[in-house]
Parts: sequence; C-alpha cells; structure tokens
Amino acid sequence: MLNSREEATITLVALILMLAFALGRSKFMQAWIPAIKATTNPIILGVLSCYGAAVVALTFTASKLGIWDWSLIKDTTILAIFSGIPTLVARPLNANNSTELVKNILKATLGISAIAATYVNVTTFSYPMELLLQVVATIVVTGIEVGKRPPERIRAVKFLSVIQLGLGALLATSVAIYIIKDIKSIEMAQQLRLAIFSAYLPITLIPFSYALAFIAAAETKLKLLSIHNRNISNSTKFAVFLGFHWNLQNVREFYGQQLLDAAHAANSRELSNVMQKHRAVVKRNEHLNQQRNKRLKQLAGVPGRDQRGAWIDRREFHETKSALTSIYCTELGLYRNRPEHHYHKDTSIIFNQLTIDTLPTPHGIHLEVRSDLQAWYAWRQTIGGCYLAIGGSSRIEARWHYSGETAPASFPCDNIPEWIDSERDTDNVDWSTDDGPAYEPY
Repeated sequence: MLNSREEATITLVALILMLAFALGRSKFMQAWIPAIKATTNPIILGVLSCYGAAVVALTFTASKLGIWDWSLIKDTTILAIFSGIPTLVARPLNANNSTELVKNILKATLGISAIAATYVNVTTFSYPMELLLQVVATIVVTGIEVGKRPPERIRAVKFLSVIQLGLGALLATSVAIYIIKDIKSIEMAQQLRLAIFSAYLPITLIPFSYALAFIAAAETKLKLLSIHNRNISNSTKFAVFLGFHWNLQNVREFYGQQLLDAAHAANSRELSNVMQKHRAVVKRNEHLNQQRNKRLKQLAGVPGRDQRGAWIDRREFHETKSALTSIYCTELGLYRNRPEHHYHKDTSIIFNQLTIDTLPTPHGIHLEVRSDLQAWYAWRQTIGGCYLAIGGSSRIEARWHYSGETAPASFPCDNIPEWIDSERDTDNVDWSTDDGPAYEPY
C-alpha cells in the first residue's frame, strides 16, 4: 500500500505530465515517442531482463540471510526501478575504469544523500502537506540546478539553498520527534531491515554493472574494427575482446593507432603483439597519472611560485586552461565567421556544457568584453589562488595569456606586460606548462 509521500509523488508527476501535454501536445508526443521506441529496443530489453533477473536472485539470497521479507516488496520494486536503473545500469556506461565505476555506485549508495533519504523516509506527513513540500522542493531544486552555472545568479542560488536547508531541517526534526515519541520497535526493525537491504542490493550488483559497462564499451570498439576493416573475421574480433583482459580502462583507451593496427593485423601473433603493447601503454599511463595525482596532493595549499616562475599549487590548472581555451576558440570562430566581425558577450553562446563540465559548480569563469566589441578576456581563479586568463584583441591572430595573484584589470594589448601573446612568445610559464593527464603515445 502506498504511503502519503508516494501518493503525493505520483500526483505531482501526473500534474507535470498533464501540464506538459496541455502546453504543447505535438512537442510532448515528439519527445516521448522516441523514448518509448528506445525502451522497446531488443538490446535494451535484454539488458533490463538480465538486470531484473539479477535483482530477483540477489533478493532471494537476501531473504535467506534474513534481511528481506515480503513486506519489503513495494520498497524493493521502487529501489530497483527508480534508483537501481539510473545508478547501476545507466551511470556505469560512462565510467572510464573500474575504480570510477565502484566509487560512483558506493557514493550513490552509502553517501550522505542516500543516508539522509533513508532517514527522512522513516515517517511521512499528511497527503496535502507532502504535496506542498514536494512542489516547493521541486521548484527549489530545479532553480538551483538551472542557476548554479552562471556566476551572476549566485545570489539566487544561495537564497534557494537556504530554503532547501530549511526543508531538510523540517524533515529531519519531524523524523527525530517521531523516533523519540511514537515509533514502535517492530517498525524500527522494519526500517532497519530496509536500510540494510537498500545498501546490500546496489553493492552486490556492482559485478553486473561492471560487466555491462565492459561489454557495451567493447561492442563499440569491435564495431569500429569492422569500419576500418570490413573483411575482419569474427574470430579476430573475439581475440581482441579477450585481449582487453576484462579491464574497462583497456577498452576505453583502445583507439587511434592501436585500433588500426588491430584491425589490419596480418595474423594472430601480430594481433597478440598489438594487444600486449596496448595493455602495457595503458598500464604505464595509469602509473604516470597516479604519480601526477600524488604530486598535486603533495603541493596542495603550497603558496608562491617555483624556480621557473610557475605557480606551485597547480590543482585545477588543466581544467581551467582547457575551459578558457575553449572559450577563446568560440570567440575567435564567431569573430572570423560572422559578417559583423566583433566579439560576443552573450555567455549562453560562449559558455557551453562541454566547456565547463569539468569545473566545479559554480564554474567561476568571468567574461569581459570591451564596449566596442573588439577586445575581450575571460578569467578564473583556481583552487590554489592563481588567476588564469585568456583573451583576444582586434589583432585576431594573437592569443593572449595571463596568470597572476589578482584578476586582470585591463584588456589584452601589446602595451600591458601582464598579457603575453603566446603566438609570438612563450614566456608565460603557467600557460606553456603541460598540466594535463600524463600520456605516453602507443
């Protein structure tokens, strides 16, 4: 039987769908029909069937261990569909290696948000109160997600965050009062069993998630082999599959020259050498990146510059420089390819998700464009305190770089020594230093 919180959730979802349908019937249908077709794809149905079978098998095991009974069937269904599919089926497909996959699942399962959700669900309010709280929470969470990227909306985000904190405090207080005054021992035991099972199921499904991520990634690479060599045999593709050694990172980094060499390998010995060399390169790069991450942690918080004049604490340097360089390319492309030949200040055009997705939120990038639209710069402060900036001027072939202890105070030009044209000069050591992940080619 549904409780008042679940009834309110169903009501809210139904109202949102009805509103979307009423406001744009054609757009609503155009959005849902492809989604329905994708869901009925045989491959998707096969994956969901395997996932369902794994859930049933692990639930049966849990019942034998005494942490599940039939009173949890509703909660198990909700957990498997609305939490399990996004966390254990969809998210692992984007993982780059096993460590990242396991960390993401454990964070979603045992993180603060998961613990808070379990705690809050101990008791519920009346149906009208639940509906009101969920409407307010939906507006607040949506507002925070939409507004947290642009720096100019930081005040609105802080205001909504205060409301979110207030809602959380209200729920936490009501649960605490309920636990102290009204909860029964049998109900407490049931809630404890549900909490244990909610952690047990995702953790025990990690092998399934890893196998899914590995097979999906490997399938993509095998299709690429067929594109590069239409006559490649199934036995060769199977040998490549085995050559990944069930290592997700080996699959993710299988591209470029090693993929071409594998596609055109003359015999099994040559293919074996290609795969062996590929695995060695992946392992060596992994070791180099572990050293890089260790070095970044050791130098975290160390002030000042080194003997070369480079900033010592180089956390976020790679991400910041990549984002700023992407903005530079966008501004340059718009300047060159549009007839008005000027730079743009509209951040909705200049900042795209690919530009800022590796940065924390809010991203902290500031864009300044001169009034005549013939000069601009964008800057960001790293977590270590260094201000990095990039810019352009009417001399469009110039790529101006800046690094300092304060944000730039003027637009780039030849008369300001803090701005260096990297197309003619490489004296800016913070920009010329390669801060990216360690990589040795195949």
